[in-house]
Amino acid sequence: MFDSGISADNFINQLMDEIDIAVPMPRFVYVDCMNTVEQLLYSEVIREQANICVAGRNLSNEAIDLSSLPLGENEAPICYEDIHCVFSDEIQLIETNLTSSSIFLHSYCKESGKLRIHVKEKPQELKITYFVRPVIRAIGENNVITGGNIHLPVFFMDLIRAKVRGEIYMLAGEYAHAANWLGVYNAQLENFKAYIQMHTPVFGL
Repeated sequence: MFDSGISADNFINQLMDEIDIAVPMPRFVYVDCMNTVEQLLYSEVIREQANICVAGRNLSNEAIDLSSLPLGENEAPICYEDIHCVFSDEIQLIETNLTSSSIFLHSYCKESGKLRIHVKEKPQELKITYFVRPVIRAIGENNVITGGNIHLPVFFMDLIRAKVRGEIYMLAGEYAHAANWLGVYNAQLENFKAYIQMHTPVFGL
């Protein structure tokens, strides 16, 4: 994931000091706005891939609970919708639905939010390629925001700053300020999409 080098805690403290509204918004509202934009950018724009491998000896006949798999620091637990592809040893599995999964060999599907695979033999290793998302931030001990630094390139900090400002002004009923900052966000978002596209390989899955 990207690392801006700017802590979420300092970021929110600065915004709370700068934003001038009649009735100040609680700290958790700022955190919710920050979560929303980070999750959206990673799910819909950045789509950074990562791999996780599950040894065959750890597989059972039960569906795999993705949220229990060990991940990197500050990564959100994997949900089924994060999956990009699944390999059983050297065989790429085909995504299907629960009804068809028992019919089609070498397939995978969603079952109660978990990953169900249908293969001929238990693999030595199951490799899951998924799209990374930052962990959902919260207010932890001593009122410090969890989740580490803002997960964006430092030169795109204005993107998340404009979005959070716009949402706070919108909630405060200051619609002119909100429209201005959300317009800045939309313009920055197009620049960010172009940046991601420029730095994303175009060959392969």
